[in-house]
Amino acid sequence: MHNGELDVAVVSAYPHESLDADRLELHHLLDDLLMVALPAGHEMARRGAVRLAELAGESWVEGFPGSAETLAEACLQAGFRPRIDFGVRSWTAKQGFVAAGLGLALVPRLAAGALRPDIVLARLHPDDAPVRGVYAATWRGIATPPAVAAFLGYLDSAAAELRPVPVGGSAF
Repeated sequence: MHNGELDVAVVSAYPHESLDADRLELHHLLDDLLMVALPAGHEMARRGAVRLAELAGESWVEGFPGSAETLAEACLQAGFRPRIDFGVRSWTAKQGFVAAGLGLALVPRLAAGALRPDIVLARLHPDDAPVRGVYAATWRGIATPPAVAAFLGYLDSAAAELRPVPVGGSAF
């Protein structure tokens, strides 16, 4: 988008990250909860949902500074400092480390369909789950062409289908 070659970009940001709001108009599409990726044989893999504090003694795999900061902030709020033993940049390598039992990783819910079959995702308690915002970004101060406006409407409709349905009671 920097050279004006794109009309719309779908971008994401964690709470501590900032997008170029001076130059971009951000259209919020959805909030994407992060989940924890566990190797299939992990003792908590069958539980479906965990508290982050239950994972305090685990090794973690992280890939880039933004996700490591997100993990650190969430763990500190849960009462512990995460032990990040591996830093890998590649998404497939990160999954390989988790599958091999070398550590756990935070994974966006939207990425759940692209995981290896030997990895299990567990939901985090809502008080523990970091969230990244997903936005459609357009140029600020530039008239929105009709095709872009239509595409933004399509993105919003598609995002509405992906938004989690609130669950009542204690089922987190």
